[in-house]
Amino acid sequence: MSALGINNIFSSFKLHPWKWIIVVCCLLAGVLAVQAHVTTNYNDGMQLTSYNNFVIFRQSFFHLLNHQDLYLKYKYEYWDIYKYSPTFAVFMAPFAILPAIPSLLLWNLTNVLALLFGIQYQRHFDQVKKSLVVAFVFIELATSLQNEQCNALVVGLLLIAFGLAEKQKLFAAVGIILFTGFIKLIGIAALSIFIFYPKWHKAILYCIIWLFIYLLLPLLFVAPSELLFQYTRWLEILNEDLAGTGGLSVISISRFFSGYEVSKTAIQLTGMVLLLLPLIQWKKFVSAELRMKYFSSVLIWMVIFNHKAESPSFIIAVTGVAIWYFNSSKTIVNHLLLAFCLIGTQLSTTDIFPNTLQNGIFTASALKAIPCFFIWIKLTFELYQETIFSIRQNKLVQSN
Repeated sequence: MSALGINNIFSSFKLHPWKWIIVVCCLLAGVLAVQAHVTTNYNDGMQLTSYNNFVIFRQSFFHLLNHQDLYLKYKYEYWDIYKYSPTFAVFMAPFAILPAIPSLLLWNLTNVLALLFGIQYQRHFDQVKKSLVVAFVFIELATSLQNEQCNALVVGLLLIAFGLAEKQKLFAAVGIILFTGFIKLIGIAALSIFIFYPKWHKAILYCIIWLFIYLLLPLLFVAPSELLFQYTRWLEILNEDLAGTGGLSVISISRFFSGYEVSKTAIQLTGMVLLLLPLIQWKKFVSAELRMKYFSSVLIWMVIFNHKAESPSFIIAVTGVAIWYFNSSKTIVNHLLLAFCLIGTQLSTTDIFPNTLQNGIFTASALKAIPCFFIWIKLTFELYQETIFSIRQNKLVQSN
């Protein structure tokens, strides 16, 4: 075969840079699925799989199908308990009917592709920025996949919903955001974005429609009385979770640096007020840039004020950080904050740092959340400058 023929063969394998990103991320999903398969863990002397979280998700469908309490401890199947909605158990049906390993691979790919599609769907970002966002969140994506968590899926769906809202496709956007709420309840915070759009009042009706659909979806497999029981148990589990230690959140940060046990409710309510306050001037969110800033703020807030935040949760917050950074002016302060997030949030939980340091001061101080918290404070201040503070400036100009 001639050299020209060989070159033609190789040139046919050339891919667009974004396609290479998809290939690399899908390979990551596959490698981590294999890694999870070949390693094992032990709990109470029993040998269990290392992909415990996925087993919890997968088995929830069988428990629902067999009319079992979703929220009991099934210690011979997995450790920990199922903490998600009955609706999410229905969503796991396609993963439950496949053999475990192909199912795990499909689960990883679902998370990866949801995130990539969500980033690609941001029409206000050019292709270079989209690629940079993926590059920046790659470590956190790997962390989430290693734990077989659903956080990459959640943030991917929220990104898709935001993209749909920007195209005025509010019905679909509401449906997706509400679905994330049936995975992780905190996802419903993203519903606040609909106030930016002219037909925002219709979103209220759409919420009612989608809520009705999702709440009743498990009736495909269980009787109404059983479903009511499952929802009652879910609320009990959520209520028990309120007694958590504070996780990798602002709650733990305040406890570590103040030395006092500050009320979780007080911190979370303060965070909620600070998040929502710019919406008083919702008419000022006329630019896509400002709306993306607020959406970034929501993504970060969802994690750093969550008393159950864990390391795999930070793919949500770090995606918010990336969107903020690549949507902001490139100042020295912003560069330093991004570097702090890379080291303090992403690299602090890798093998670069010894376990003694990770399990000691890093965990106690909730170091992983500190860079995201600083960025959220700056981002919140920027939103105030462009909304609330701008009113006072306009009044001063008019008075002069």
